[in-house]
Amino acid sequence: MLNRIIEGLKGYLRKVERVIPAISPSSYKQGTVRITQGWPEYMNGKKHSGIDMACRKGDKILAVEEGEIVEIVPGSGKRVGRVVQRGATSNMRIIYKHTKAKCKVGDYLSPGDLIGYPDDSGKDVGLWDGYHLHFQIVNIAGDNADPVEYLMVYQPNIVFEFSEYYKTRSYYEKKDYYDKMNLGVPG
Repeated sequence: MLNRIIEGLKGYLRKVERVIPAISPSSYKQGTVRITQGWPEYMNGKKHSGIDMACRKGDKILAVEEGEIVEIVPGSGKRVGRVVQRGATSNMRIIYKHTKAKCKVGDYLSPGDLIGYPDDSGKDVGLWDGYHLHFQIVNIAGDNADPVEYLMVYQPNIVFEFSEYYKTRSYYEKKDYYDKMNLGVPG
């Protein structure tokens, strides 16, 4: 069933005009986003401001859209390291959390430029030694926006995968999650 969902997403992406090669925010598997926690809620029902995606120590965190770096907060202990970029085209704030910055405030980055590397800052841990990328989009009204929709617009060639965690959940829990993400679950 999950393969049909992924194939459905791939079919949708093939219909979208491909202008640029896919750049995923994490170099875990370039051109692919492996979602480990979704938006707007975690699998347990609590609110989640972005999506979490797989990455490992040493993976590169890359800019998805052209734009200026407007904020960097170094991570330490329970304080989450983050880099905030203002999208030049979307005018949205693109937030990369659990990130050790290798850029500076004021830098103007293009898609594929290095933002930084994953760190293990914050209270949450990822599936691989505590590392994951929290990818969040904030629209011009200041509201969280769907990161999957954003990526489908700004990186139309990107492929989405779902972690093993989702594959072990019941059909009804997955259906609820996919419905919330407007991905649809084939009957």
